Amino acid sequence: MIVTTDSAPRHQEDSAVEAIINREVARELVRYQLIRCRELGGKLQKEAAAELGVRQPHYAQFEIGGGPNQRRPDQQQLATLLTFFGMEDRLPILSQVLDIARSGTPGGKYGIGMISDLDLYLGLEHFATSLTVYEPLLIHGLLQTRDYARVLVEHVAATTPELDADTALELRMKRQLQLRRTPTPLQLTAYIEERALSTTIGDPQIMRAQLQHLLDQGRRRNITIRILPETNALRPTGSRPLALLRFTNQWRMVYAETPVSAHYYDAPATIEHCATIMGGLQHLALDAADSRRLIDAAVTQVGA
Repeated sequence: MIVTTDSAPRHQEDSAVEAIINREVARELVRYQLIRCRELGGKLQKEAAAELGVRQPHYAQFEIGGGPNQRRPDQQQLATLLTFFGMEDRLPILSQVLDIARSGTPGGKYGIGMISDLDLYLGLEHFATSLTVYEPLLIHGLLQTRDYARVLVEHVAATTPELDADTALELRMKRQLQLRRTPTPLQLTAYIEERALSTTIGDPQIMRAQLQHLLDQGRRRNITIRILPETNALRPTGSRPLALLRFTNQWRMVYAETPVSAHYYDAPATIEHCATIMGGLQHLALDAADSRRLIDAAVTQVGA
């Protein structure tokens, strides 16, 4: 999932990393993934219930957040549902997540094999109401143009035979639909380093279009772009990508990565620590208006 040339956050579509979650996060992942897979499969709750041979209220409990008492499918039911939804390829990963959700100890940390796709994270991003991210190297994936993203994907594909560049590119572009969904688009706050504006990806034409795209996206009511000037060198993030997701049920989750693992956190202390980090970035970053002026200046400097 990590693309060494991109982080947005850096869960991407090529090589595999180990995901580390606790029981509480696993429960939410199972719930969100069931909803997401059913929607992608074009099925209704009553149809899923009929496939399992249960009543709709019984199945509906699988998709309703309820803490420790939330009803979850067993492994056979999970396999049946994913096959019915046409998503059986997700079974190996979700089976591991379900095991943790059903039998993990409170607060315990568990690794989920080797994840070769974005299903776990994208299921969360799809249902998040807001997303606050820090990007230390490049333009965030949700804000990339197709040409900018293609350069990054093809760079990785050149050394990763199992990666299909076209498929990976389409997946990255589809993620951006969350910013335009109706009636409640994802609220995005993106902290981007100034050096990302001057790091030429592809040719000057691609870079100029990317910077103009940032300006255009920054005009949307649900998108806030804040640039961290190079004059402020020290970062509370330690220059690692970080994401804080919020959901309608007041659940919050932190997503972070190392080169070998992806971590999902929802412990209150970790959430507050992440919120403090994001608050530090807010203090260091230019405001939205000054960020726009800096991006606009970068547009004129590309290729100069």
